[in-house]
Amino acid sequence: MRRGPITAAIGLAAVGLVAGAVSVGATGGGGPVASGVLGSGSDTTQTMMAYLDYGYTYDAGYGFNTPGGCQQLATSPTPQWLDFSCADSTHGDIDRTVTDGVTTAGSNIITSATANFDCEGGAGCPGANRDQGRGVTGGSLPSNCYIDKVDSSTQVELGQSPGPTACNAAASASGVTLNINRIVTDDYTHDQVHGAFFLGSSNGIAQLCGQGTAGVANIDYARSSRAIKSTGEACHDLKFVAYARDAISWEAWTNAGDGAQGMNNTSAPCAGGICLTQAQLKGIYVSCTITNWNQVGGNNVPISIYTEQPGSGTRSTFEGFLGGSSTSCIPAPLLASHQIPENSNVGIPVSDEAGAIFPFSWGVWTTTVNGAGGTVLGQIDGVTASKATIQSGSFPWGRFLYNVYCSPTGIAGDCPVAATPATVNYVGEHGWICKNLAEHAYATTGANFRFVIQSKIAAAGFVPVANGVIGGGDPTSDYCRMTIS
Repeated sequence: MRRGPITAAIGLAAVGLVAGAVSVGATGGGGPVASGVLGSGSDTTQTMMAYLDYGYTYDAGYGFNTPGGCQQLATSPTPQWLDFSCADSTHGDIDRTVTDGVTTAGSNIITSATANFDCEGGAGCPGANRDQGRGVTGGSLPSNCYIDKVDSSTQVELGQSPGPTACNAAASASGVTLNINRIVTDDYTHDQVHGAFFLGSSNGIAQLCGQGTAGVANIDYARSSRAIKSTGEACHDLKFVAYARDAISWEAWTNAGDGAQGMNNTSAPCAGGICLTQAQLKGIYVSCTITNWNQVGGNNVPISIYTEQPGSGTRSTFEGFLGGSSTSCIPAPLLASHQIPENSNVGIPVSDEAGAIFPFSWGVWTTTVNGAGGTVLGQIDGVTASKATIQSGSFPWGRFLYNVYCSPTGIAGDCPVAATPATVNYVGEHGWICKNLAEHAYATTGANFRFVIQSKIAAAGFVPVANGVIGGGDPTSDYCRMTIS
């Protein structure tokens, strides 16, 4: 079984106007207008971003008439506005401020003197409530406390990440005033986010740096599986926002007679089995001193080197680990045919599988290949790539995965077009993908978006970034890391 181009397994809802509802001269609502946000670049992160795109557009977008969110239909029977605009504040479109409340003795309940909480679920307010997810501070509460349940328009219950115990127990005295932080619906204006088919991380970044140039498509941000280059980046003032972690290891075939079949490499720090040291990988790819699998504990089969297409972020990162070009040891007549699309075995002929070696994203391999056809993803220095070893940093060739946007400051060689607010709201260092649990509204299912985002990252095979200092001059903390070119 071979893996072809990535196709996100997502059913997209067709969005249209009700037949006969539109009349000539229909005007807008006078509020914000929905924007489109297009990402381009990496193959490695294409499916993961497609999952997140769906979550942001449909889950975090809410219904078009959800109280507290953007209303894109005027009061019936006025037709839907053709400019995708929201109602203005006179239509009740802007979410109201929720005032502070006080605790109930010995419980996690907060009560407000007036009807300040949006209670849309009727009696008992189960599930889908706009006020869920608001951050709560004050008194003796620990950090990360948020509204978990809306009991009525005057009463809510606390929750906490990763569990409710501390917040539930903190409200031990009656009359402690707590501050309820006002937040905005996540995809408030129903911005439409989506991704272009992959063309490689560096090529996506080149598109971003070439905005306004003839022959360069208009995009809003670049997907990247590589970090900022120390030299030679296409332009400056690019913000690289890391939101997930991955690893790069090497793939080989273990069918009868293949080079890695029965492999037992005991060269330290490998301790046997299907393993290569960092030095041996450099010997295969850069110095050309290892040319046969029997030199590393395998069968007597010549090694056939494959690498990714130029512009690939996986290739760029892999070459950074190697300390040299991954094409150095590919014979000149094979250079064209042995540079193949990343994260896919389609470019490796069956007749060449016995000796083939190919760098591969751990996340993509585990979710799409995962041993099919007798393949294996080998150890490096005796460490197997896994969620645990990637999180801990013990796997030697781990990497961050990024979204990249333009934030020009007017220096020479600057990126040309500043990212739109809609783009920054989605992929920025404080945007929907990155922000802390207490800053998210709840989905209509009652699941906080912080957990939804992390589950979508994990479903694509990757490891979410842990909460910590953002960096890049930003001292605050959330679930992303930032560097600036």
